[in-house]
Amino acid sequence: MSHRARAVWMNREDRQQWWRRRIEGWHEGLVEERNNTDRKVREQLEMKTKREAEKKQFVNWKREALDSAADAALDSFKKLRPKAITMRDIYAGAVVDSEAAAWIGQDYEDYLNKYDYTVVMAYPYMDKEDPQEYLQEIAQVVKDKGGVNKTIVKVQSYDWDKEAWLDGTSFAKQLRILKRSGMKNMGYYPATFCYWEK
Repeated sequence: MSHRARAVWMNREDRQQWWRRRIEGWHEGLVEERNNTDRKVREQLEMKTKREAEKKQFVNWKREALDSAADAALDSFKKLRPKAITMRDIYAGAVVDSEAAAWIGQDYEDYLNKYDYTVVMAYPYMDKEDPQEYLQEIAQVVKDKGGVNKTIVKVQSYDWDKEAWLDGTSFAKQLRILKRSGMKNMGYYPATFCYWEK
């Protein structure tokens, strides 16, 4: 006999008890399901927190290892040439994106404090970015961090994808964008550009 048919043959009090038991059973099932869901969510959050902590620990270890190696080389060099000017390259992504900075293990502000100059490798064509927006964004971050006097923004003179030197207009455009954006120190890579004519 179906639940509906059984309910019709019961007296009113029995029907109420029967429905009460059904509702209580549904409620218990819902409570149990909610508790299971809450437990799963807590476990997922704990795993995510653990992964983030491990990632942060790895990034800190990597940054410290890179900085330690660079500092040791710099100390040795300074013993031979105490008045030498020091510079360190940094990937443009690490300048404009804190997540990239963490993953790469480079810190622009730290570099500004440690070295005479920080050289930002700003290669819009290699990074498949619009030169105007890309270089203006880098320039803005440099200004915001107070690094204008201690930063050299290095642009590309060669397009590695096309395996060809940039034409004079494209090359000069990068430098004009940086100059208009308030950058004082600029460079380019590779430096052999000026010796190659087509």
